[in-house]
Amino acid sequence: MSNKRIQFHLFFTLLFIISANLFSEESEMIVVTGSKFEQNADDSIEKVEVISEEEIREKGAKTLLEALAQIPGIQASDHGTSSIMLQGFDGDYVKILIDGIEVNGRINGAVPSGLIPVSSIERIEIIRGASSALYGSDAMGGVINIITKKQIKDTTEFSGELVQEAATNLRTYTESSLSYSTGKMSLGLSGSFDYDSGNLQSESQDEKYYDVYKIPLSRLGSIRGTADWILENGRIGVFSSYSNFYNKSNSGTVYRTSYDTHKADAGLTWESTPGDLLSMSGFISGKYFDLELGSYDLTDNSASIENRVFTDLEAEVRADYSPWINHSFLFGSNLKFETLEDDASFDEIKMGMQMSLFAQDNWDITSDERFILTPGFRIDYSPPLDKDSSPLFQLTPKLSFKWAMESGILRASYGMGYKMPTMQQKYWVFWHNYGGTGFYVLGNPDLKPEKSHGLNLSYTRKIHSKWNISCGLYFNAVRDLINTQMDSGDGDYTYQNVDKAVTYGGDARIQYAGSNYRGSLSYAYTAAKAYNESLGRYIDLEDRVPHSLQLTSSYTFTSIDLKIHGSGTWESPRVQNGVTEYMSPDKFLISLGIDKSFGEHFELYIKGENLLDNLHFIRGSGGSYEGVSQEDYFEYYDGIIVTIGGRLKL
Repeated sequence: MSNKRIQFHLFFTLLFIISANLFSEESEMIVVTGSKFEQNADDSIEKVEVISEEEIREKGAKTLLEALAQIPGIQASDHGTSSIMLQGFDGDYVKILIDGIEVNGRINGAVPSGLIPVSSIERIEIIRGASSALYGSDAMGGVINIITKKQIKDTTEFSGELVQEAATNLRTYTESSLSYSTGKMSLGLSGSFDYDSGNLQSESQDEKYYDVYKIPLSRLGSIRGTADWILENGRIGVFSSYSNFYNKSNSGTVYRTSYDTHKADAGLTWESTPGDLLSMSGFISGKYFDLELGSYDLTDNSASIENRVFTDLEAEVRADYSPWINHSFLFGSNLKFETLEDDASFDEIKMGMQMSLFAQDNWDITSDERFILTPGFRIDYSPPLDKDSSPLFQLTPKLSFKWAMESGILRASYGMGYKMPTMQQKYWVFWHNYGGTGFYVLGNPDLKPEKSHGLNLSYTRKIHSKWNISCGLYFNAVRDLINTQMDSGDGDYTYQNVDKAVTYGGDARIQYAGSNYRGSLSYAYTAAKAYNESLGRYIDLEDRVPHSLQLTSSYTFTSIDLKIHGSGTWESPRVQNGVTEYMSPDKFLISLGIDKSFGEHFELYIKGENLLDNLHFIRGSGGSYEGVSQEDYFEYYDGIIVTIGGRLKL
């Protein structure tokens, strides 16, 4: 047995022994994503998965993608553009929110990097499965809601935090935050700067040598400011943020791409309780996203630069009305207006509008919160804003129930999901240089919404207030998928509603946490298949991870203020071509960290990632993927990464 495999067995056995001896304390986590109003997680009609601020810190996450990484059933990657997959759906079908407000600037499923500074995040809430009845388009796979910190304290208080860290792969990170509260008012300011020099290596082609970014160079800076006031019967708040992300990577030995994005938003939120039976809330926001995409040919130093600008105005008003002890009605409306400017595809600015009404009844059938039935629906209408487009109408129902048994909580739901065609799919004209000849891909303003019908079942249980176990199953059938199809005349392609697909799978988790110990063991299975007309059968969709395992563990030595935490993640090979069934290698990562506090104001930490230096067990199969290792395929060219940092609290 090799030394690397001995290291693996010893390290994984240590983590497992620690995890197997953990026990948890019952906590009352408050969530908002399941119903759009604050409630205890156990009371939510939807199963809400929460990633806490402490878990984000233990991961050493600097971005949303890193915070979501290594969670079974969620695929998060960040190479050039950032992407998230949930329940077999790619990023186009997963709704990303900040405090319930949709983010702007998503292109072909990519999530804008640097949404907000990580220091502003209190927790991340995740709902798996179709949630279009409450959240509208793009929520076929689920919803990820970033909840920011609320700074208002009971007394006058000034606080701040400064974080500085550096890693052996020449990545540096700085994060800071300041807040001031008077009991009725608070001000908050936070920012971060993340710089990774990338991994530049020399490669030859046609007897010439070129510098190739094996790992992209990236630079990300963000800042966010907030102000909140407590009123007699509610709260009002304002926010504003700005981020700039620059990325430079190679798409081949002689081809290089760059992304330079600017993202800004601002808005107002409010909450009001006019009486004991009625609660109201809402927001108005404006968003701006500018993307400059550069393509470079290093053989002759030629360059092509494209610029796209998105703007978005959105407003929502919602109310929760409880006239009877066993009924709570949620209803509201949403209005969104967006524009797209792209000189490479069209001359004039393209515009889109969507008007929505939504409602649901939280019906406590037994009047003791043991059996709750929640029917709901949403109506969306998109009027045509130019002569080439057609009106779009969508009715989306949902039915959920929760049964709080003596032995645990059982939840089930049917939800219809949908995704409106994007402005890119409706209007873009872009050129693919393929096979030396190339072809155009043309937008189609007459596209219909993509639709899904999904079933979700979950079970959670606390055992003696020590253990927490959960499991879930899901099935989604998708119709009218938007895909490219060749025109019969000139050989170009256009977007059409042609495909159908299914996704199904499940997950299971056991968690243990106490005053000194905490740990979890998780497994997820994912299947996603699309119907192939030429083959007459369903084939696997690309890049979905069928099987994933994660083990986390931590122990705190309270007498010396020292914490040791570690994690192990394994992902099975994924299909890279559904027809030929070419497979990627598997992925296996181990990390270990130590945090040491010195009094109440300073913390020093060190973390090692990829500790087994790209050890894995299954190589890529077939064609060009034959023999591909974890290092080459997933671009872990930095090997073992050690990060050292310090946190100063004011």
